[in-house]
Amino acid sequence: MHDCPRCKVPLHGYEKVCPACGTPQYVSSAYEYDDNTFARPKNNSLPIIVVASLLLFGLCGYFVIQYTWVGQLIKGNKDEPKVLTTLESRNKIMETLDQDFKNINVQYKCKCLSQDKEVPLTTDQDINLSIEAKLANKSQKDGIVPSLKPFLQTAKISTIVIKDTKTQASWTYTITQDNLNNSSGESNESSN
Repeated sequence: MHDCPRCKVPLHGYEKVCPACGTPQYVSSAYEYDDNTFARPKNNSLPIIVVASLLLFGLCGYFVIQYTWVGQLIKGNKDEPKVLTTLESRNKIMETLDQDFKNINVQYKCKCLSQDKEVPLTTDQDINLSIEAKLANKSQKDGIVPSLKPFLQTAKISTIVIKDTKTQASWTYTITQDNLNNSSGESNESSN
């Protein structure tokens, strides 16, 4: 570093002309072959280091929140079951019935009834299900209705009647507010 001999402005050594007065200057040997008027500044890596460390800290924080007890405490209990609409519940019941009868290899017919008239599944009214199937034995009916329990309350279904066309027996399941009462009767008799 040196000063301009004419105006005494401090110079770095790479200036060919004094920026203050315009006097030609002596250029040091380190900058002698440089074509630019000013030396190229070196790269400042501090902003890159700061951004990279913030990203790393954020990534570590994300994993802490996701996979440790601290994260579970912050997130709270979000595992609450989704509340289904009436139509969604009825569709789930039909899917479950299909799967249950497929598992026991039995063909069935299901009707939705409201006031003893057949109605579509999409009706807003409370409905009853009437299921007709040819069961190989009575124990096959035992696995059908319990798998429907999670959906019965929101589906607005008040009664499920399973009729066995082979033995002419029927079983009536009456749905109350919080539970499912099972009653069975033989020869088309049903009791609650």
